[in-house]
Parts: sequence; structure tokens; C-alpha cells
Amino acid sequence: SSSTHARTATGVLVVDQKEMFREVFFVLLEEQTGRPCAYLTGVLLGYLRSLAAAEVPAQLFLQRAVLELLLIPSPTTGQVEFHRLHQLLQYHVLTDHSTIALRLLQVQADYPPCLQLALDMLFRLKAYDEIVEVLLCQAQLVRAVEVMMQYNVTGVSQARLENLASAPGTVVEDLERSAALELYSLWKKDEKRDALGAGISGGSLKHSL
Repeated sequence: SSSTHARTATGVLVVDQKEMFREVFFVLLEEQTGRPCAYLTGVLLGYLRSLAAAEVPAQLFLQRAVLELLLIPSPTTGQVEFHRLHQLLQYHVLTDHSTIALRLLQVQADYPPCLQLALDMLFRLKAYDEIVEVLLCQAQLVRAVEVMMQYNVTGVSQARLENLASAPGTVVEDLERSAALELYSLWKKDEKRDALGAGISGGSLKHSL
């Protein structure tokens, strides 16, 4: 009952996002038979916009619900409205989260721009380890090594990179793999030289003291 809910100083009833989802949106989702997904998506988006207008961050489960509804093919066209999803991501109606980025990666075969949308999101989140993994899985080895160098991502071994680079491919792919290995090797040599220089400098300092 409403008597158990919190109220504002002016007496306005406060209903949190979990309760709204459980008591309203989840019921609509379960009763969606015969009701177009566009209607449910519109209802959820309206709620997200009202939260944004009140400067209240939308919780992840609400954004995931919108995302999954948008990925359901339209009953009239049989197509997923990827262009609409793209707009919602560009305008940050769906906010940055690694879970959303992962879901975008899962559908990038159907809509290739999802790869860059996911990478952009991960960059804003400063999730550099995840970015490197995505690029390696996409066989973008040079780009992966560049990210490793720029953000000091050290979790990828040379053996793993060599294993990825040894996969059969086209002449262009082979050239890129060779370039990635050379770039990685130069990076590691620079690291060793810097570490050696720091050690010598530290030793000289101690000796002078």
C-alpha cells in the first residue's frame, strides 16, 4: 500500500526504479502478447527520459530492457531497428556500461557499427584491457598493440600475440600481423631500456649518497 512508501517533504509518493520495473514494466513485458514491442519500448524510453529530466541516473536493468526490446525484429518488417538503437547510444539515452558494450559486440555481425559503438563506450569507461581483448578478437593486432602501448596494458604476452599472428590470412593481413609483432617487440625493448636506465640511475644516486 502507499502508506509503506517514502514520500517527499511535500507529500509526493516516491516509487523507486526497481519497484516501477517490477510492478509496471515487467507486467507489461509479460503481457506483451498482441502488443507491439514498439509500444513497450516507447513506455520504457518515456520513463528513462523522465529520469534524465529529473537528473536521476537510470539503473542498468532498465537500460538492458530497452536494449533487448530494440533488438527484437519488427513484426511488420522482420528487421531490427538498429538505426534507432544507434541514435539512443549516440545521444547517451543508454549510458556507458561494460554490460551494454558486451551486448553490442554480440550483435555486431548483424550491424557492424556496433563494434565501434562498443569500443567508443569502453574508451569512455577507460576499460583498456577489455578494448585490447576486443581488438585481438577482431584480428586488429596493430591497433591492439597501439592501445597496449598508449595505456600500458601489460596482460598480453608476446607468445599469445605470435599465436594470433600465425593464423593463416591474406597478404594484407599477414603484413599487418608482422607490423604488430614488430611494434610489440620495439615497445618491449624500450621498456627494458627504460627499466635498465632507471636502475643505473638509482644505483648511481645511492652510491653518491
